[in-house]
Amino acid sequence: RLMALASLSVGLRMQGKLHQVETVCLEALDEVNRQLGAGDWPLPTLAMIYHRLGNLRLEWYDLTGAEQALTRALRIAENSSYLSVVVNAYGGLSALCSSQGDYVQAIELIEKAMQSIYGRESTVYLDLCQSLRAEYWVRAGNLAAARRWVEERNLSAERAVDYTGRSELAALARLRLAEGRTDEAEVIAGRLVAFSEASGQIGISIYSLVLEALARRSAGHLDLAAQSLERALVLGAPEGYLRAFLDEGDALVDLLRRLVRRKSKGSAYARLLLSRQVSAGRPKQPPDSPLPFPMRLIEPLTDRERAVLRLLAAGKSNPEIARSLVVSVGTVKAHVYHITAKLGARSRTEAVVRAREAGLLP
Repeated sequence: RLMALASLSVGLRMQGKLHQVETVCLEALDEVNRQLGAGDWPLPTLAMIYHRLGNLRLEWYDLTGAEQALTRALRIAENSSYLSVVVNAYGGLSALCSSQGDYVQAIELIEKAMQSIYGRESTVYLDLCQSLRAEYWVRAGNLAAARRWVEERNLSAERAVDYTGRSELAALARLRLAEGRTDEAEVIAGRLVAFSEASGQIGISIYSLVLEALARRSAGHLDLAAQSLERALVLGAPEGYLRAFLDEGDALVDLLRRLVRRKSKGSAYARLLLSRQVSAGRPKQPPDSPLPFPMRLIEPLTDRERAVLRLLAAGKSNPEIARSLVVSVGTVKAHVYHITAKLGARSRTEAVVRAREAGLLP
């Protein structure tokens, strides 16, 4: 059952369904606690669940929650001979350090993952770790090391986009951006976008579109860059993707402001990201903590949004709200999206809580 739930969480994450991933992971942990009691049981599948949960918390920029879950995943994994859980746990913790701007520690952790692979027949994991290390090198400004890796891999923009190729090409695009070779970076990012969209991997699509936006921005194609970023925002907003955008720091600020001025589909979420963006892409506070009152309501709710909010607070489902207001379910979903974005919430439940804090509900 644990393996089935762990596998299900992977499939849901690939589809970008973050809230469902959380539900599955918590269900799995409840099952363990019910049958075995609380504890770090030496089960590889339990380490997988904590890894999935940690990565989810990281995407939502709950850095404390991410660290707790990923550290627990590593503690359990180290008592297991299951290679993938050890590598994934180290990889998750290295990603956390990267989001915190500690690239030295991120590289050290990914190299520990690589050490656990040496001597085993698993070149796939090693290739993935090396591509992550190359990306951290670029972010840390060590372009020389990244170039050596590209030369050793004989890597080019024509590399096939497959399981390991996607990660390698993303690192190559980052390097080309840092080198000012924006045309090549844009081509690579475009290939990654096409691959992820064709395979239905929403999460990867979001990250690829952000990379494409950065490449187009660097090339001076601001309108095209804004289009790529808007597509990423529209995909990421319903599930509360944050790390994909906040990790880029100031590089996206001008594009986000451009989208806000345009009052486009992604405007509300662009405002939310700007409210949490600071220098070097670090949030002003954990995203699950209440924002200061003046920032809570990013944009006033419309009368119809207030009506939907009241029904949400009453526990009504989308179909029930649609029947009550005599609108389509799709219209209700759109209202819920705007409500959560304006309140800086990740879910319907959090939106209701924040609405009460802001005095919008009794």
